[in-house]
Amino acid sequence: MKKDDWKSFLERKANLDPNILRLVRALNSLPAVWTFSSCGGHENPSAGQEGPGEFNINFHLDQNRRGWKSLKFIQWAIQETEGDLDERIRLDVWVDPGEDENDPRAGILCFQVKGHPGADPNELAEILEELAAIQQE
Repeated sequence: MKKDDWKSFLERKANLDPNILRLVRALNSLPAVWTFSSCGGHENPSAGQEGPGEFNINFHLDQNRRGWKSLKFIQWAIQETEGDLDERIRLDVWVDPGEDENDPRAGILCFQVKGHPGADPNELAEILEELAAIQQE
């Protein structure tokens, strides 16, 4: 699927939480970044959901020069947000093993932007929007 088709699909079909919509769009505007799941936080979270004031956005990236450059921009933007980085927003990495959980060669490298209480997803989105414009130049 082409990147523009993916962004169009997300806009039409995905049920994105309104408080993180701008951040999801900002991440998807970066070259080689593909979001695939997110949670904007819930007052009464069920299993797998974030609590009030928290959020997460999971993504993978094309493992090429553009993808790694976008990943660097994401981490840089996180570091530019105000407050204590470790307590507000962080970037985590994990492996989705796919169908073969016992084979370390299988699976895909995934990333998560995780916001803790007090983190503003729109603050991060604004920085990423500026970086996306720079990267397009």
